[in-house]
Amino acid sequence: MRGNLFIRPVAIALLLIHVLLRITFSQPSVFIDLILFNAIGILAALIALTAPIVTDQKVCLSIGYAQLIWSFGSIFSTWNSFFEMQLPEVLSDLCYSLFYPLIFFGIVRSFTQRVKIGALELLDTVIVAVGFTSVLTAFFLKPAMLTFAGSAFSVFLSILYPVGDVVILAMALVYLLLTPISKRTILLFTGLLSFSLSDLFFLWLSINSRYQFGSITDDGWLLGLLLISLSLSYSGGD
Repeated sequence: MRGNLFIRPVAIALLLIHVLLRITFSQPSVFIDLILFNAIGILAALIALTAPIVTDQKVCLSIGYAQLIWSFGSIFSTWNSFFEMQLPEVLSDLCYSLFYPLIFFGIVRSFTQRVKIGALELLDTVIVAVGFTSVLTAFFLKPAMLTFAGSAFSVFLSILYPVGDVVILAMALVYLLLTPISKRTILLFTGLLSFSLSDLFFLWLSINSRYQFGSITDDGWLLGLLLISLSLSYSGGD
């Protein structure tokens, strides 16, 4: 647990340093985009995996390993942007695809274990979440479907990423509506919001051929992962 107290300020400081470096140096670099960027993601995973006992251990493991796997996917993907020795693209795709079921499990368990939900309240919330999800899915998937090509796996990923992000957005909304306002609620909601919106923005830029590798908007992913991990250090009543 003491390690967790040390890792948290280090991860926050490194994220601030990364943002400053990205603002100062516009060109991608191995240190900023491969080493520092992914080190922050790994530290976020370690924060989750070593979270205090106030959090369900299964939540910590699920979210922690989701972030660790995502970070390895980022490492594989970023490596191919800098070096001639290319790693199989399926490695990063597999890591990114495994992130979603793990983070879904962690999010759902993090509040269903602690919050008593009435049937009508749950129904109202589900209706809102489903409606919100449907609108966003229609908006983001329409341009994505126009670009479908390649193997069945690549088509599957083309659907998984935006839908997964929209589901995370819906879960964040459900969590905010069903959970009393606390440090944990605010951190987790903001983290989920930051990660999902950053990923959706990345997908939109990529579809329109406007994404630039090493953009400062990529830090939205790191901010999201870090806030999600930090939320696990607080109980629902804090």
